[in-house]
Amino acid sequence: MLAPGLVLQDRYRIVRQLGKGGMGAVYEAQHVKLGHTVAVKETFFSEDHLTKAFEREARLLAGLSHPALPKVSDYFSQDNGHFLVMEFIPGKDLSAYLAEHGTALPVQQVLHWADHLLDALEYLHNQQPPVIHRDIKPANLKVTAEGRIFLLDFGLAKGLITQMSQVSGSSGASVQAYTPGYAPVEQMQGSGTDARSDVFSLSATLYHLLTGAPPVDALTRAMKVAKRLPDPLPLASEINWMIPVSVARVLQQALDLDEDLRPTTAADFRRMLRQAGTASIEQPGTVPVAGSATSPGASFHNDLTRQASQNLSWSESETVVDPNKSAPPPVAPAQSFQTRPMPQPAAHPTLPPTVQIPSPPASDMAAPKSRKWMVPVLALVVLVLVIGAIGAGLRLGVQKKTASSSSAPQPQKTTKQVPAKKTEDPSVPVVSLLSATFKNDIGMEFVLISPGSFVMGSPESEADRDPDEGPQHKVTISQPFYLGKYEVTQSEWQAVMEDNPSDFTGDRLPVENVSWDDCQEFLKWLNDRKDGYTYRLPSEAEWEYACRAGTKTPFSFGEKVTMKQVNYSGNFPYGDDPEVDGQGKTTTVGSYPANAWGLYDMHGNVREWCQDWLQENYNGAPTDGSVWKSGLDTQYRVLRGGAWNVNAKDCRSAVRSGNSPEMVDNSYGLRIVAEKVEKN
Repeated sequence: MLAPGLVLQDRYRIVRQLGKGGMGAVYEAQHVKLGHTVAVKETFFSEDHLTKAFEREARLLAGLSHPALPKVSDYFSQDNGHFLVMEFIPGKDLSAYLAEHGTALPVQQVLHWADHLLDALEYLHNQQPPVIHRDIKPANLKVTAEGRIFLLDFGLAKGLITQMSQVSGSSGASVQAYTPGYAPVEQMQGSGTDARSDVFSLSATLYHLLTGAPPVDALTRAMKVAKRLPDPLPLASEINWMIPVSVARVLQQALDLDEDLRPTTAADFRRMLRQAGTASIEQPGTVPVAGSATSPGASFHNDLTRQASQNLSWSESETVVDPNKSAPPPVAPAQSFQTRPMPQPAAHPTLPPTVQIPSPPASDMAAPKSRKWMVPVLALVVLVLVIGAIGAGLRLGVQKKTASSSSAPQPQKTTKQVPAKKTEDPSVPVVSLLSATFKNDIGMEFVLISPGSFVMGSPESEADRDPDEGPQHKVTISQPFYLGKYEVTQSEWQAVMEDNPSDFTGDRLPVENVSWDDCQEFLKWLNDRKDGYTYRLPSEAEWEYACRAGTKTPFSFGEKVTMKQVNYSGNFPYGDDPEVDGQGKTTTVGSYPANAWGLYDMHGNVREWCQDWLQENYNGAPTDGSVWKSGLDTQYRVLRGGAWNVNAKDCRSAVRSGNSPEMVDNSYGLRIVAEKVEKN
């Protein structure tokens, strides 16, 4: 430890130690001649090649310039230490805020910070070579008295710069470090990190800030999944009801154990969060810090109260963004909606320490990336437990309550309640209180799709576009509706119709070989059960709105899809993707990732019948999301979505097809809408 008053390089007088890690420390210091305060980071190593690497990367970091990053102004070596001089950022880190207040932080505030941090990560990842932070966590985020957020510590106080700040590493063994709860599996394995690793860590950090507790660590999750148990990570909205479900699902995707299924870049993650949060990241209030006149506890309490009263419509309605506007108008909550207090965690968990383990030589890092974390999980567990036994302090049970209950059946509905959007037409009933999900008495699961606006159809610039996908037009969905989480399964069809017409048989496979007329018969019998809901096929506009989930790209997953995301004929990929063998059949519903709404298989598996008659284009199409009942072509009914036997281009969100209502095919299925029957 450097003693206060010590002067380094005749320029920097040490004031106090700010923090200490496994291989270094950070000090507050004063520039002797200029008088301003700086942060001095000391890192220990003695090897000559690492000294040269330190100098090279110090110059790299000194060249960075972004509003959310502290500026590096100097570097030097003295005695056995190597030092970086950086801009001093006053204020508290977010781990201190969490520890002091013991509760989640306001949703709008966190999303505002996330937007700035993702902009910084995009800047870092676009450097040549790319700069990967690899230790994003609340303790490395600091907020100033003016409300500015900074991303600190590029691994300088916990590991070698050469291994902590760049994608590429040197050959041979190195020191790999990570913080449990925030690090992805590939970082724990030492199998190589890239931009998606930072996406995971930032998502874990946002999860912690929004819920008040860190997510279940990746190692615990991987162990569960390796044993074919459910992933124990709950949606953030199941912990904190003020988090929009759409935002929670984006965080969940960014926290996927498989890096290939996360947002590919920080820019993608930023776009998805903006869309999920209705693209309304409002300017937040000032966050108080130590020394301010406002009590931090009172301020955060006021922020939460203000958010519950003023921003309730934003956080609860989850309106998908209208691409033509920067932000949609607020949705007034229903009269009967009652606000509830923010759930408080039983105790704020101690932040886990950084753990360092030796990584394998670079020659061992070339293993295939697809689910590569599955094989070495148990070996990694043993190694981590040994380290924990000698005091490294790994806490596998950061979410013991959640993990211990992961094998229990999932609840049929969440505790979060979503108020319906009011309508100007008094003849249209207003549903005053709707659950985010529900399951009917035969086990069919439904997800609430909130009202909003979108642009239907595809732009003329979209690859492989068909003429019937235009002209693009704005559609406004004014009422929430429930849509099947999955395609109707064979077991659900049999429970109602007492037969199974499918070619590929299995209870959890989607029913196929059903015509539009068959679907109407199924719906008639289902509605005759009078279970409190009315069931129907979606309109074509409702289907595309739900499929896109706020996106404007060819697929809800981005510009292209892979066989890990959609069940389609892999012999006909989209764009320049390589040809691969497809499944050649339908697959169990829910086998592939969901979109941001939480809907599965919207792009593949089986095509899905809609209520509309098929038209040759969108000229004269309804703009309110209703069924198109009349037009030039009333011979065919609409089918939407791709299927197991079609090209990837025909799985795009905008693709339209159709057939005669009496026709069947083993790629034709259905997904249905449920509407709550209001009691008189």
